[in-house]
Amino acid sequence: IRIKRGLSYGAGSSFGWRPDATTFGTRTQTKNESAPEVAELVIAEIERLANEEKIASAELDPRKSVLTGGFGRNIETTGGLVSALAELYTFGIPPSELNRYMTAVNAVTDKQIREFARTNLLGGDIIIVGDYAKFKDDLEKRFKGRKVTVVPADNLNISSSTLQ
Repeated sequence: IRIKRGLSYGAGSSFGWRPDATTFGTRTQTKNESAPEVAELVIAEIERLANEEKIASAELDPRKSVLTGGFGRNIETTGGLVSALAELYTFGIPPSELNRYMTAVNAVTDKQIREFARTNLLGGDIIIVGDYAKFKDDLEKRFKGRKVTVVPADNLNISSSTLQ
């Protein structure tokens, strides 16, 4: 999306962990006209993770380094350590699990990633925020048969679960 196609300054994903539910989201910024193409590329990447025979260590190892390096930086401060402990407490996980984090991340295999992606990341809703008139035709072409709900900015209600 960013490097190969120049469609965005960056792209990312994250989980919203909750005791009773978890959300997964991806985000990127692009011009309105590119939004359907970017959405299609994001979905294709998730599908690749779920279906690819092997994830190369050249792709997997740097990601592990980012996770373990970030973890180390986060818990070296009092605030970061307290935040990590509070998160463990929220999910009923013993604090001693902090000692296993780096080893556990480094032990993750491409097979585990594939299975996790297959079980947890496929399907779901796609939310595109932008000027619908500028990408309507391309969206309909790329996502034939998908239900599209348009929420005009004037009708947006962030206090509602339907956003309306």
